[in-house]
Amino acid sequence: MDNSSFKFTNPKLEKLNFEIHKNNNFDISSDYLDVLINNNVNKKSENQATVELEISIGENVSSSPFSINLVVSAHFKLEKDIEGTNFDTLLQINAPSLLLSYARPIVSLITTQAGMKPLNLPFLNFTK
Repeated sequence: MDNSSFKFTNPKLEKLNFEIHKNNNFDISSDYLDVLINNNVNKKSENQATVELEISIGENVSSSPFSINLVVSAHFKLEKDIEGTNFDTLLQINAPSLLLSYARPIVSLITTQAGMKPLNLPFLNFTK
C-alpha cells in the first residue's frame, strides 16, 4: 500500500463555543439535534489550500440542552496528481471528512464532561 500524495498538516481547533441550556428533559440518544456543517476552502495555489470545517449543533433547536459551535482547520496539498481525481474534489469531499473525524472526539468529550451522554457525531456524506 502506498502513501497518498494528498497531504495535510495537523488539524487545529480554531474556535469552540459551548453553552448549556436549562433543558433537563432532553435525551441525546432519542431526540434529534440539528447538526449544521459549513466547509470553507481557501485555495493558496493549484495544489495547496486551507480548509475550515464549521460545525454547529443545537443552535436552531429551542429544546436543545446545549449548543456547540466549533471550527477545525488544516492545510492541504497535493504533491502529485492522482489519476482520475482533481484537487478541488479532494478539498470538497476528502478534506471535510477528515476534519470531521478530528472534531468528533472533541464534541463527545465536551458533552461527557458537561455531565451528559456523549454525543457521537454521525458519518456525513460530503459527496452531495
